[in-house]
Amino acid sequence: MDIGGLSCLYVEFLILENFRNYKELILKPGLLNTFYGKNAQGKTNLIDAIFFGITGRSYYTEREREAIRWGGSCSRLYFKLREAYRELVIEINLFKNQPKKVKANGSVVRGYPLGWVGAVLFSPRDINVVQGPPHERRRFMDQEWGPFIPHYEYNLRQYQRVVIQKNNLLRESKDRKRLHVDIDIWNQQLSHFGSKILATRLSLLKKINPLIRYFFSRLTENKEGLVIRYNSSLKIEEEMSEKELYNRFLCAVAALEDEEIARGQTLIGPHKDDVSFLINGADARVYGSRGQQYTLLLALKMAQIEQWKRECKENPVLLLDDILFDLDSDRRDALLGYVEGNIQTFITTIDDKALSFCKLDNSKVFIIDNGRIAHY
Repeated sequence: MDIGGLSCLYVEFLILENFRNYKELILKPGLLNTFYGKNAQGKTNLIDAIFFGITGRSYYTEREREAIRWGGSCSRLYFKLREAYRELVIEINLFKNQPKKVKANGSVVRGYPLGWVGAVLFSPRDINVVQGPPHERRRFMDQEWGPFIPHYEYNLRQYQRVVIQKNNLLRESKDRKRLHVDIDIWNQQLSHFGSKILATRLSLLKKINPLIRYFFSRLTENKEGLVIRYNSSLKIEEEMSEKELYNRFLCAVAALEDEEIARGQTLIGPHKDDVSFLINGADARVYGSRGQQYTLLLALKMAQIEQWKRECKENPVLLLDDILFDLDSDRRDALLGYVEGNIQTFITTIDDKALSFCKLDNSKVFIIDNGRIAHY
């Protein structure tokens, strides 16, 4: 679908069967869609279903079987999606006791038909990217930015596998002499995949950093400065090649071998890294006000949308789960002004004042009550 001069990923139609608290749902959304309801009625479940249908994974759980409605043995998601040059009918079947099955235009497929992530989801829990521990920022980089880079997900899975295997070896091996030989083998694999992940993350930050800073500057009217730093557990420089990163990695893990054996875990690598967001020189996680932290998070999400546009030459779907009306009016207007008329948007809210606010041209407003949806 073509909206505002740029092609747009667009959900034309969806059916849910036995998905979370939805026994059956049939929905034909518009360009701007607002879903109002009290807590625990199914708003977030619907947002997760849309994200699932577009990306092939749940945003809110890693255990996909949990999405099957209580008491059921299977769940079905059916989506009709439109892109610039193709129409996709996606069907996802979840089962209690077997792997999920995905069909694209009637044919069973491996992987996921859309390839890259075509949805940007913004929810209150995302503030953990700013406020939370390092693994939240690593997850954000890996899941929200990583799909733009070919083979990144594969390298990440392989790296995580090596870390687990090496940690098992460090904890369980009784043969000290043999242990040193085996660790050397695992360290080579660790350095191989770890250097690829490091190179990708540094490249991603270099590419997306100007976008984040641009939107942050725009949201603060140039009154506050933002610096983003990648904090590696290795001593590295931004301009290092992948080969240089590999050699640095290999030397670093070799130097820590005795300490890793004593502690029974891999002590350095991308799984230990972090990102710092400095607002006017101060760490936003520690010293940022609530307003500054939400401004930073909004800049991250807007940069994610813009990066998607540049890489894929189309607009993603935007999902705002109980977050829009947590923003102050200036930030809310900035976000809606950026996406208005250009991006298919799904908004959930418990604020009944939002109903008149969201009743605009090309918009649809729905009431959600205990897994049932009606037009407002």
